[in-house]
Amino acid sequence: MGIQIDRSQWCKRSQRTTGHYDEQAVEYEGIRYQCRKCTRSFVFTAEEQQAAYEIEKRFVQYLPKFCKDCLNSE
Repeated sequence: MGIQIDRSQWCKRSQRTTGHYDEQAVEYEGIRYQCRKCTRSFVFTAEEQQAAYEIEKRFVQYLPKFCKDCLNSE
């Protein structure tokens, strides 16, 4: 069971775009990509996306640059 997307909670700028999701998407999905520091693959989880886009009001094309290990080592 995924986490429901609530576009009404996105910032106004994000509400005018689809970000990583098209208009048909109803749930956040994990996004796998590479850390810029260590180059390891990691997942930006559905929970992390909900917090970033709906609570922190980040733009919906935001992706973290670093994995948690590299972020915590700074």
